[in-house]
Amino acid sequence: MTGDVPQRIFISYSRKDGAEAAAKLRAELEAQGFAIWQDLVVLEGGRDWWSQIEVALKSKALQHFLLIVTPGALASPVVRREIRLARQEGKTFLPVRGTGLSDLSSLPRLIGQLTDLYLPEHRATLLHILEGPSKASLVPMMAPEPPADFVPRPTEFEALKRRLLAPETKDAVAITAALRGAGGYGKTTLARALAHDPDIQDAYFDGILWVELGEEGGARVLSIIADLVSLIDGQPRAMATREAARTVLAEALGDRRILLIIDDVWKRTDLDAFLHGGGHTTRLITTRFDKELPENAVRQLVDGMRTDEARALLAGGLSVEQARAHAAELDALARKLHDWAQLLKLANGFLRDRVVKFRQPLGAAIAEAEKRLAARGMPAFDDPKAREYEGRHKSVAAAIGLNLDLLDARQRELFSLLGVFPEDADIPVSIVARLWAEGSEPDEFATLDLLAEVYDLSLLLDLDMDRRTIRFHDTTRHYLQDEARKRGALAAQHQRLAEAMADLGRDNPAFAGSNAPTSAEAVYYYYAICQHTSPGQVRGSSSMLCSWIPAGSRPSLPPRTARRRWSLTMSNSARVRRSSS
Repeated sequence: MTGDVPQRIFISYSRKDGAEAAAKLRAELEAQGFAIWQDLVVLEGGRDWWSQIEVALKSKALQHFLLIVTPGALASPVVRREIRLARQEGKTFLPVRGTGLSDLSSLPRLIGQLTDLYLPEHRATLLHILEGPSKASLVPMMAPEPPADFVPRPTEFEALKRRLLAPETKDAVAITAALRGAGGYGKTTLARALAHDPDIQDAYFDGILWVELGEEGGARVLSIIADLVSLIDGQPRAMATREAARTVLAEALGDRRILLIIDDVWKRTDLDAFLHGGGHTTRLITTRFDKELPENAVRQLVDGMRTDEARALLAGGLSVEQARAHAAELDALARKLHDWAQLLKLANGFLRDRVVKFRQPLGAAIAEAEKRLAARGMPAFDDPKAREYEGRHKSVAAAIGLNLDLLDARQRELFSLLGVFPEDADIPVSIVARLWAEGSEPDEFATLDLLAEVYDLSLLLDLDMDRRTIRFHDTTRHYLQDEARKRGALAAQHQRLAEAMADLGRDNPAFAGSNAPTSAEAVYYYYAICQHTSPGQVRGSSSMLCSWIPAGSRPSLPPRTARRRWSLTMSNSARVRRSSS
């Protein structure tokens, strides 16, 4: 059908063995007045073909996704990609039987019940569905994408993937640190990569959920579960206790095929609420504390990177020729950094600054990095105490200090203030600008420039230029907080931030009635002001907000599930990530 009629039906097929059936079906449906999107008819030359498909599937007018199921379609990566996006966008998924299907029992589970157009009752049911709007729910795909410079770790990745795809998998699967309490070894990055693997997404076709617990996650468990439940079935539920939340989550999971990723678990008591129900739900857990895992969890240890992996991460952003010519020196530096993913990323920031920005020869930059690390007390790689807590702490401090040396005194002072922010939180750049302004007018552009510089040095986990937010790695945050405590400055930093945000609480409509805050600043203020204050420090509406909250139960930033309501969705935001969590 031509003209300006919005296309409501998308026909997906394999050109190899489904083109004839697709053309015939399109003609029949158009004859009955339906507006159809089909690639050979609609795609425009000179434009990226996938972007056109993406625009069509994300269109609000498009309601239904018809798949001509043939062996070619089942084997096509493009068709699989179309199916995933259509389900994520809440289109009705309608598989239609094509030619060449000999054994229907071997079809992938996500195909479900086939429509056979040769059966009158099937045809009538299909037409009835197509006449109405889609009643399908959006399939949640919550996991952040792996960083752009992600270095594959095939041994750990393939072992975990096999376990997650095994039909008999019933128990939780866990990615744990080989060293108790160690962060920054790549557990979270590995989980992100698994969540974005096409085979994993096809196997868990009802969605991939992602929650972050962290050291202070206990206070957020109820709100995290409330948002998960709302995302799964669209029905907000009231829950006052963890027991109630556990029951409600189990009911929402039901028999859906879901991968629930629970990131950065510190306490078994926090984890327990996510382990019940969901007969077809698999849990993938990341933790640095093996003892907090369920006894029956299948464990995959993550330790230092292998030589080629460490070299690739250390040489990211440098020319292949340079990396190849200095492979031995890079490998030696990686060993000095204990092949620890986050330390490698920090050193990579130093090398890129020296080599790309200042044109220093790579060999000289490596030698300089080694000298600076030694001067800062980096434990030797063969020191038996290097892998103990104190040794790891010294290693992190030396690696962060390596890059702090590249900032001037004022920049280091401003960066040191960022440890005041909570864990696992997307911090608005505008809030950072307030913190750094110290009584003067906040300069968001100057703030963004400095944040971009420290991000390029790998001192930030995330700088989202679209949503204007930053995020820290836990180990960097802990380092900044430890340094502030040594100087007795942490309380003053919290007070400085609370005062910088004071005007956000004056007559703020977020605190009148039940309206949720909408701006990024208001969201941060509403959920975090009590973390930055102690009794007697806040005034006005801020004081009212905190006064009714019992000690030890102050609110924290909502899980990313909730924040998606007030910001662009992850799939649409232009995220720029470098991660080694």
